[in-house]
Amino acid sequence: MALEASPALSNPVSSELEILRPSLLPGLYKNWRQNSHHVKRRVFLQETGHAYRLRANSGDPRSSVKYWGAISYGPVALPYWKEKEPVEMGFWEMAGLMESALAGLRVPVLRELCAFAYDSFHPHFQWDWTVEGRPIGSMATLATKDSLDQRHASSLVYAEINLDILGDWMSRQEAYRYAPALGADLIERDLAIIVGREVSWAAILGCARRALGSLLREIRPFDLYVSKKLGADKKSVAFRLAFEPQDKTPSAQEIQNWLNAVIAQLAQDLGAALRD
Repeated sequence: MALEASPALSNPVSSELEILRPSLLPGLYKNWRQNSHHVKRRVFLQETGHAYRLRANSGDPRSSVKYWGAISYGPVALPYWKEKEPVEMGFWEMAGLMESALAGLRVPVLRELCAFAYDSFHPHFQWDWTVEGRPIGSMATLATKDSLDQRHASSLVYAEINLDILGDWMSRQEAYRYAPALGADLIERDLAIIVGREVSWAAILGCARRALGSLLREIRPFDLYVSKKLGADKKSVAFRLAFEPQDKTPSAQEIQNWLNAVIAQLAQDLGAALRD
């Protein structure tokens, strides 16, 4: 990107500050260099702020755009006992992170070649994101003398989002509508029954499903007990029933009716008895 596209100040504090920044990249890059000198293995820096560019066919320096920008270097996480080989936050990992975030906002972005690419952008790892033909952001692997130094084993990746375009696009979309929270939390109850030793778990599961239908979310066993005290060729099976949340909180009697339906179905089909 040519610096001629950036507005110049008429009375800069110093020669290094005579041009308004066209991107958040210079500041983030400078901070990364400072971190790299301290041998930081993982760096993820973010900034939100304004950048400035001259409008086409205009010398108006007031063309400011608000951006979110980030620069990343190093592994996503440091190695530990389960993941001994760290996953690097490279170009494709950053792309996945950014596009997942945009997808979460329901922004239908397309990838295109960078319209305004810095010389530091890697020629093969760079692109713009556009929505309705407007550039909403960009990302690239940085290929600078510092980032390509052999002492740095990881890629240096930069990404930015034009918050003005993002906000304008979202303001014209239909407001998100969320379903109201259900009136009841997940309800769970435990049952313990005595059945013949030949009765399978699949048979017990089938009875519960026939008794409850769509009310049943999940059923899982948690205890199996065999003893002469239960009777000849008998066993005890304890399990937990989880019911689907309802539009309103069910009463204690309604929940007991659901349990009674399961008990009755088990007794009818399997000869089961409720264990005290």
